[in-house]
Amino acid sequence: MSNSVYSFADLNGTITCPGFISIPLTGAAVGTGDISIEPRGDNTSVDRSADSHYMFSKIPDDLCDITISVHQTSPLNSTLTKLYNFLRATPSVAWNSIAINFDTVLGLPEIVNCSSVCFMKRAGKMYQAEGQSYTWSFVGVVKYVL
Repeated sequence: MSNSVYSFADLNGTITCPGFISIPLTGAAVGTGDISIEPRGDNTSVDRSADSHYMFSKIPDDLCDITISVHQTSPLNSTLTKLYNFLRATPSVAWNSIAINFDTVLGLPEIVNCSSVCFMKRAGKMYQAEGQSYTWSFVGVVKYVL
């Protein structure tokens, strides 16, 4: 029986945007936060005719919702805020110019390339006795390389 190991600390990548600094995206930078990628659409459509014949249609759809949750005091949260403000001030043509690319170096090797990424909304703000996690929401085209 073989074992495999996964550690969020093994995540290694960058968030890039023309005209802005390259943002390191590592498990250490995200801390105890998380990154999630959820497909938006179905890849199959099924149509049933009157004679009970089923027709399956393959629909290529790589559009995904991408969320990055970070501590409110983390440098990554501060940099994502600056990137959001930078893109708000640039011409609309630059809005989806973000690329998010990362890989895992141990465990199950995987490369994730996200292109044409844009902010869905900025992170909400919470003020409480204890520090909070902020969630940044993006949408983009995601390709996995295994």
